[in-house]
Amino acid sequence: MSPEEYSEHETIKRMLKQIIDNNCQLTEEQKFIAKQNVDIASQQADWLIEILRACGYLK
Repeated sequence: MSPEEYSEHETIKRMLKQIIDNNCQLTEEQKFIAKQNVDIASQQADWLIEILRACGYLK
């Protein structure tokens, strides 16, 4: 992943976590779980990007 892609990826991840933190309808436990889900989805996206690159679908 290029530095630009990584930076964009991290920005989106931070924005999602900020949205979760600002949601007053969620309990602290729900916020924690939601932020964990964002981290997991981010890792899965990284993995998928690398697989697609390895297969030649992405440059």
